Amino acid sequence: MASNLASGAKLQKSEQTELVPPSFFIKLPRPGLSTVLTSALSALPIGTPALEEKRPTFAFLRRIHEHQKLAPSALGGSSMDDRYTAVLANAGDTLVALVSGWADQWMEGTRSDADVEKRPEGMVEEVAWQCHLLSFEPYIVLIPSSAHLVTSAIFLLTLVLPSEDLLYPPAPLARRLTLLKAYLAMCVGWYISRGNDPVPIKEFYSSTHDRLTAPPAKPAPPSASRKPLSAPGGPWERTIANAIAHPDEHIAKAVRSFAAFSTRWGGRPVGYFSGGGEDGLEGREVLDGTLFVRAASLTLDRLGWAHESGISAAGIAVVFPRRVMMGCLIAPEVEVETRRRSEEV
Repeated sequence: MASNLASGAKLQKSEQTELVPPSFFIKLPRPGLSTVLTSALSALPIGTPALEEKRPTFAFLRRIHEHQKLAPSALGGSSMDDRYTAVLANAGDTLVALVSGWADQWMEGTRSDADVEKRPEGMVEEVAWQCHLLSFEPYIVLIPSSAHLVTSAIFLLTLVLPSEDLLYPPAPLARRLTLLKAYLAMCVGWYISRGNDPVPIKEFYSSTHDRLTAPPAKPAPPSASRKPLSAPGGPWERTIANAIAHPDEHIAKAVRSFAAFSTRWGGRPVGYFSGGGEDGLEGREVLDGTLFVRAASLTLDRLGWAHESGISAAGIAVVFPRRVMMGCLIAPEVEVETRRRSEEV
């Protein structure tokens, strides 16, 4: 948890003030989350219509991609770290305005504190799905640096959303929304620094499968053919077993997040996010709850199925090619190699 918080929040004043400005901490979301205990709900007349349901449309990502000030040519920088610094310096105010507008849009139609408390569920869902969509490039390759968006997003479920299962009371709603806005700004800042490419959802779905198990042979390369499942359920049991046995702890963290989000939203049907008209993200109509199992299976396809690739035994470590380094893209065709763990490793 501490590692995820550190990766997700990154609120160092010297580096992140542009994306997490003081205004985030003093501007309360509408309709004004007062500290007065009296709820405005009691003042509403009898027969007031129920709060309209809102669903994510991912229009925020579309606005980010189409904004001229956030284009790579407008930011400069040769490396991803340089481009992220450029995002902070040259477009931090623009990104903050877009994030604030996103939050205000979610609050439209609320009339009381009770109404506002219902909105974070959909807001967290949108941010979590966005983190998964932004973590693959060019839609079939996991990026190690962006994988931290996946592994850190899991804490939003416990820090932003209230739950009866928590051992501690939730923070005030205004502060939870501040955390969510800051997290979204940071995630999108890295996405922009990576090139602000479009998110080809349809291509992702046509290139992945939600019913495939791991390669059957042992040992076998990740490219070995896999058999589709016909029985009810899915490949989660095989996927989780491989993640636990994998020598790279990042695999287990990523699959843990995929599985947690699948448990919560894996039942979303095709078309659930199709609302929002032309303002929504292109291709969202094909999104469904299989996103998470597709992402988990794809991650192991690219980085190695522990049992089937023979890399789960004690003393064996995964050695990635030079491009598979933190902060770099994984090459389109990754050959996972193994070697014996030496005393220096």
